[in-house]
Amino acid sequence: MNVLATTWFVLIGLMFTTYAILDGFDLGVGILSLFAPKHERRILRQAIAPFWDGNEVWLLAGGASLFAAFPPAYAAVFSGFYLPVMGVVFALILRAVSLEFSEAVPGRVWRVFWDIGLFIGSIVPPLVFGVAVGNLLKGVPLNTSGFYAGTLAGLFSHYTVAAGLLAVMMFATQGALWLALKTGGVLRRKATGWAFYTSLVYLVLFIDLTVWSVLISPHISINFRIHPYLFLVPLSGFATLAAIPFLAVKRRAGVGFAASTLSIVIMMATFGISVFPNLVFQLGHYGKSLKITNAASSEKTLFIMLVLAAIGLPLVLISTVYLYRVFRGKVGKD
Repeated sequence: MNVLATTWFVLIGLMFTTYAILDGFDLGVGILSLFAPKHERRILRQAIAPFWDGNEVWLLAGGASLFAAFPPAYAAVFSGFYLPVMGVVFALILRAVSLEFSEAVPGRVWRVFWDIGLFIGSIVPPLVFGVAVGNLLKGVPLNTSGFYAGTLAGLFSHYTVAAGLLAVMMFATQGALWLALKTGGVLRRKATGWAFYTSLVYLVLFIDLTVWSVLISPHISINFRIHPYLFLVPLSGFATLAAIPFLAVKRRAGVGFAASTLSIVIMMATFGISVFPNLVFQLGHYGKSLKITNAASSEKTLFIMLVLAAIGLPLVLISTVYLYRVFRGKVGKD
């Protein structure tokens, strides 16, 4: 199997995993913001204000790498998810504008409008990302040219919607525990309470999705059957998820956030193991699945990309670490 293509499969997975961890708490705080009293919403916005735009760099890096390393897979995904992806772009823009404009003009109506905008701009991306992941696990119909051959409505089923809700709860849990780390007093107690309830729903949806995966998508268990030790990955995910509500009750925000972060890593690893070596699994009899072997760019392109990534990714990582170091500590009314 092509070593460079496999390397880029792993690298792109790491980029999207980093995005899910970092922008996950941004989006999670935005989802939870509508459930906070109006006088506390400014603190919630301040808890994510320095970080959200830097965190989105990892999404751009992952998307650009997917486009360059596996063009047919990128085209297949966007041919089916074009409208949902445009919805994500609009939602991310709405979130950015809501964060910047909410304090621009005094007035209750103005602030409520942008508070709702922040909520919508935060819940749409994880919902769409989760639905997309659910479809990639289940498989999608492709025509002989490698483009999506189904309908927009065909992207939504119990399985894919459950995957979307799982992503929402994953990010909401990450956001709640981030707030518990960054705030104090009453808001910290509220955040741990939110983390308890969202993590319980997160756990239930994980179990639901696991059962449905076994029933309707037997192809995703092939790698697990060939290498039984890989079952330790989803099992460790279940154990980690089960620990988060307990940690929230004990108000162990730091350990809880670490567990939530680990759960995201495990979820992404489980997804990668489940689909490998497929990028887009063909559901039907007309087209063919897009794999890392038949959807990858040339070895020369992949090698040049790898050299550029070896230079660029460490710089992005250093700037991310520096950003979090500068804005470490808790936020409050001031």
